[in-house]
Amino acid sequence: PAALLPLLLLGACGQERLPVEDMAVDSWAHSCVSLRADDDWLVPGEDSYRWAWMGEAEAARFRLQAADLGVYLLKDADGRYLVAETDTLGRVAALESDITRVEKLTVDDGYISGGEWEMQNAALGGPRVQLFNRRNERFLGRPGLVDAGEALAVTLEAAQDCAGFPELSVDATGQITRTTFDDGTLFGLVDAHSHLLSNFGFGGGGVFHGAPFHRLGVEHALADCAPFHGESGRRDFFGYAFDKSGDDSADMTELIADILVGELEHENHLTAGYPDFPDWPNARHRSTHQVQYYRWLERAWMGGLRLVVQHATTNSTICTFMVGEGLEPSRYDCEDMTAVDRIIDETWAMQDYIDAQSGGAGKGFFRVVTTPADAREVIAEGKLAVVLGIETSDLFRCTLTPRPGAPTCDEAWVEAQLDDYAARGVRSIFPNHKYDNRFTPGDGSGDFIELGNFFNSGHWTNKTQSCPEGVDAGFDGGPVTFGGLNEPRADYLAPAPNDMAGFPAAPMDTALTYAGRIMDDPLEGSWCQNGTFTEVGESLLRGMMARGMIIEVDHLPMWSFQRVFALLEEADYPAAATHGRDWQGRVY
Repeated sequence: PAALLPLLLLGACGQERLPVEDMAVDSWAHSCVSLRADDDWLVPGEDSYRWAWMGEAEAARFRLQAADLGVYLLKDADGRYLVAETDTLGRVAALESDITRVEKLTVDDGYISGGEWEMQNAALGGPRVQLFNRRNERFLGRPGLVDAGEALAVTLEAAQDCAGFPELSVDATGQITRTTFDDGTLFGLVDAHSHLLSNFGFGGGGVFHGAPFHRLGVEHALADCAPFHGESGRRDFFGYAFDKSGDDSADMTELIADILVGELEHENHLTAGYPDFPDWPNARHRSTHQVQYYRWLERAWMGGLRLVVQHATTNSTICTFMVGEGLEPSRYDCEDMTAVDRIIDETWAMQDYIDAQSGGAGKGFFRVVTTPADAREVIAEGKLAVVLGIETSDLFRCTLTPRPGAPTCDEAWVEAQLDDYAARGVRSIFPNHKYDNRFTPGDGSGDFIELGNFFNSGHWTNKTQSCPEGVDAGFDGGPVTFGGLNEPRADYLAPAPNDMAGFPAAPMDTALTYAGRIMDDPLEGSWCQNGTFTEVGESLLRGMMARGMIIEVDHLPMWSFQRVFALLEEADYPAAATHGRDWQGRVY
């Protein structure tokens, strides 16, 4: 009798327990199963599920969709999910997530769906499992959710005719080519500068919309952006300004008037995402929308992509302005390193997610690497090597003007930060990005970036026409967009003359205090940043070289660009110029 089987397995009648291997809990992605506990089967009702004795014919047929390694969504043949928002079991047509739970100024970042079930080996071992609900931290039992001691030992019985799960196709077939030449050279394409997870930048709300993956699938990863960007994209001010600055700079007077109203006067973009995508992804013209969903990245890998440098990027001032004016929600504070930390964590989580879709740990195409040997091994296997990097202005919280509670940005702090981020897998760093920091002036960009630099530091624009000869200008050089804000200073590290403490709470009110200067005419001619690497900035470079890190140089302004080459050549150390600024070949 079936009731005696557990006793036999435990060694009743003087016999030893039978040697039955545990289940591989992370290998069930996309399987079609029914759930059985002894003679009982999980059977669907109108809006719930129940255990029924000998109910095999009526049992629910579940598609197991991986949400993480060993974690699954259970979707039945009618397209409804097994959930437990509380201790009772529910049957729902759609899952809630952080993306669906959006309020005016916040995203419910801590929300865990009641539809996520972690598969664990049953306490007795063997080919049975128990299901742990991540939301409630309790187990599937007979009456609903129960404590660990009452968890049901469930057998996954093969079933047929399960419902599909929404997903994008790659529209590509064939075998992955693995090419290593006789001299050891590897063949493949490199994307040396990428931002896979910018949706966690800018406060992690909706300034940048769409994710390369989501635990609950594509419907949540690439949803309609209207809750964030407004109807017709009319709250997407950053996207509007950034896309316009690619050709003609956005008219500041018109933009300020629109911001005061709370939306753009004209329709900006169509907002629908999956499955229709009428207007985005479009990297050139819809820059605040995801273009690197993992299935699209998979297609590129199938086409020969073999290495990606994944730079965590964000911008505290853009975030502060959008959140402070109530134009976008946020998950957390706007500080650069808050977002950088989250993006690094999510890149590792993305590796796990892709592994989960591929049948278990280590089986996916996406592999984070930390050494050249790791990268060579991954590429030789025909997989995609992923290098972690950082590209942000307020690196290591070393703002030019220290924030309240900020660390003392000295050599000891920088060394500790390099150790910490190296331990987390980071191997590539930009010493600066758009804004001035404690290491070096920012890259010298004009337009609204120039204005953001002012609010980020409280310093007037620091540009002169005394520029080094023969040096690639990069983002530096050219006119000063906001001529009224330009007051060059002799001491780059001098105290800031303008107090921006009120900017986070009232960004527009703070900006309007300087309206007269902001609206002044630009300064024509060729102007460049008036400064170079500081002492602590040079210690950052030495620390990166000591750890074998990739030094990215393309966002350095002209004087810093000239200085970094002197230091690198003295140390016989290579640089990376992934925006293509090669100083007539000198970078090589």
